[in-house]
Amino acid sequence: MTHIGCEHGEEYHSEGLCWKITNPELEHSQTSKKYCPCNSNKGLIRTYSRVGWMEVMPHDKMVTRNCEGCDAEVLLSVKNKLCTTCKSQNR
Repeated sequence: MTHIGCEHGEEYHSEGLCWKITNPELEHSQTSKKYCPCNSNKGLIRTYSRVGWMEVMPHDKMVTRNCEGCDAEVLLSVKNKLCTTCKSQNR
């Protein structure tokens, strides 16, 4: 598969994306900006199941993330940090 504008080898490419971290200062941040921006098909995204986090985009209303109270993985409004159980228990 050809990856336009990318010099990284095929070992860094899967799912149409390059997984080489090209911005090491962002390595521990939950942002796609840390990876090489090339891809073979525009519009592809880095899935939660692969990276373990969701980057909140301007149009998002809900995202999958861990509750700050019980650490459960849940779908939350971008404004909420706690799941409904933790909110009801006033955590």
